[in-house]
Amino acid sequence: MVAGSLCPNRAKEGATCLVSIKRAEWRRRMIAAGIRQPSSLDELENHLREHVEQLTREGKTDEEAFDAAVERIGQIDLLTSEFAKAEGFLG
Repeated sequence: MVAGSLCPNRAKEGATCLVSIKRAEWRRRMIAAGIRQPSSLDELENHLREHVEQLTREGKTDEEAFDAAVERIGQIDLLTSEFAKAEGFLG
């Protein structure tokens, strides 16, 4: 997993970070959509964090980077289908 917070500047100050809240909501949506294996959720979140870090290095704000990373990773229904196949839930 990529080290650090999705918004390290605010995290260092101990403030609540909007992007951290959005990440938690995103994870809850993944679980609600059927991606429940911790390893699958961790893998997806790792990719999300990597994309966010890359985009912030490119100059996007934390929130812009998070939203773009979510879009890059894909829609929930497609992710659910792919992970269900990989985890043996679908034929």
